[in-house]
Amino acid sequence: MGSDNGLRSLGDYARRSVNLFTICRCGHSAVLDSAKLNRWYLFHCWNTDMETIGAHLRCSRCDGHPDRFAPTPRQPNNPHWMSDEHQWERLAKRLADRDVTKPMS
Repeated sequence: MGSDNGLRSLGDYARRSVNLFTICRCGHSAVLDSAKLNRWYLFHCWNTDMETIGAHLRCSRCDGHPDRFAPTPRQPNNPHWMSDEHQWERLAKRLADRDVTKPMS
């Protein structure tokens, strides 16, 4: 993330139609669909700035947080993740149900 490539958020990646290459401290790497990931973060009301996205991502090998990110034209490792609107509708319902059941403070 050292160079300034103008990609400051997941939305920037999605708008430029590049995917997100992630590398974990354990050495495992993956390519994530930036448009779907941006939408996922927005559904959860999470910050999409590149400096903060690692806090919500988990490595499928060691369960750690990836610490390096780069743009890539490569296709995502898991293209079927959140691939239809029914999955997004279920997520929205689950998040809405969770918010309704939270105790008021």
